[in-house]
Amino acid sequence: GAGKSTLLRIAAGLVVPDSGTVTRFDKLPPQVVFQDPVAALTPWLTIGEQIGERLRTIPLDSDYGRRRVGEAIKLVGLDPVLMDALPGEMSVGQCQRAVLARAVIVPPRLLLCDEPISAMDVSLAATTLNLLSGLRRRLSMSMLFVTHDLAAARIVADRVAVLKDGELVEVADPDAIIAAPQSAYTRSLIAAM
Repeated sequence: GAGKSTLLRIAAGLVVPDSGTVTRFDKLPPQVVFQDPVAALTPWLTIGEQIGERLRTIPLDSDYGRRRVGEAIKLVGLDPVLMDALPGEMSVGQCQRAVLARAVIVPPRLLLCDEPISAMDVSLAATTLNLLSGLRRRLSMSMLFVTHDLAAARIVADRVAVLKDGELVEVADPDAIIAAPQSAYTRSLIAAM
């Protein structure tokens, strides 16, 4: 209800804003990691086929195509054996890593993450947050990470923007948001942590 996912969809070009403009300074489209990784994967295509979709002009049955897919799989910490697996044969955490591999096989300048850890247990969420932080640094990409969890935002964000009813109420670095929130709404979010 705050407008976080709508903002992400506007940044992705999936929704046209009612007012204002969005300017992208890069020709590469942003890549989106949605909340439900299992639903984001096509059940009848192998993980390798889905990750390789972004290569478009490179035949996946070529040595180079398979090598690139294998590198992307390793980058996100998946076993390369899973290249030939179907999504239904994998855990939710493995599916999330496959979705990330697909998003970064051609490294985007902007990765959009729509509550990617909301359905995960604490251990898997922590692992995923660490993976996202590492990918962001290693691939020199920006990330818009939508979450209702300020503790998660603190791990992955350089800046935190708090939205309420579609309005921006506060922007600061994560430690400042936690230590000295400026709005009553932000204070209520922190109290709920």
